[in-house]
Amino acid sequence: MLDKASVDWAIDFIVEHSDGDLFPQVVEMNAIKSEKDHLSSAIAVSGPA
Repeated sequence: MLDKASVDWAIDFIVEHSDGDLFPQVVEMNAIKSEKDHLSSAIAVSGPA
């Protein structure tokens, strides 16, 4: 099971830590950050159907 809070945490972590010394932050991070609620709801799995 993958709940929405876990997906929210993962998105926040990736947005915060995705850039580094060798690679700049990708432009898609802005879109992911602005659509976090919609994206995490779409990804989250609440349990067996």
